[in-house]
Amino acid sequence: MSVSLWTRILLSAILIGWSVLSYGLVRGAMEDVLPGAGDVLADIVMTMLLMVPMLFLTPLWFLSSLSQHSRARKRRSQGECCECGHPLGVGFDQPCPECGSDQRLKPIETRRLVVGCLIIWLCAGLIGSGITETIARMDEKSFIHAHEHGLFHPKSRSRAWPLWGSLKWDEATRSAKGSFLEGRSSFLDFSTGL
Repeated sequence: MSVSLWTRILLSAILIGWSVLSYGLVRGAMEDVLPGAGDVLADIVMTMLLMVPMLFLTPLWFLSSLSQHSRARKRRSQGECCECGHPLGVGFDQPCPECGSDQRLKPIETRRLVVGCLIIWLCAGLIGSGITETIARMDEKSFIHAHEHGLFHPKSRSRAWPLWGSLKWDEATRSAKGSFLEGRSSFLDFSTGL
């Protein structure tokens, strides 16, 4: 496999992994259990905001084409064929006699590069959010099912990875509730008097 393919696989894993962790944080912080479509959409928007730093990694997707363009420019300035490196002489605008490739360099289309980066970033964010929402719903449904059917289950427990917080069963309302920082000390907790 080429270096370009490995770069794309690694970049995809990093972007989707960051999205999964970001969505898990947001979903846990919202303390919702089986939220509606509007709440899920809000969680996705906040996840995408947490993914903004990852936009700077997306040009790595196009690393091979950018390096090919750079190599072609360097060869062209040295009087060589852009593709095969055959010596042509400076200012040679005809097709290469060795490989037949055109010697005119096409400029890098910045708009196309930016749109491509945004699409990659958005797709990774949506895939990671979808994966985490699926994990969250399965976890919450199993917690609710266990309590509704009287199966042995603790009254509260941590959420499934990668979600933050815990789930708690409320006997009065016979429903599950989410909690983000319960049982954890936080810099946001001013009740300690510190």
